[in-house]
Amino acid sequence: MKATRRHAAQGLRPRIVRFGWSTLALSDRAGIFTYITAHNPAASIHRHPESDGC
Repeated sequence: MKATRRHAAQGLRPRIVRFGWSTLALSDRAGIFTYITAHNPAASIHRHPESDGC
């Protein structure tokens, strides 16, 4: 019974961590998008085509 209880706890913990990470990603999505755009020339060109001169 103790092993079953431990297994249940291990199964629950990743779910909490995953939910916490999802919440963090959702709240910081704008920051992540800005970071990706700033470090991805293709994204910057796509986002600001006028600055590319095409």
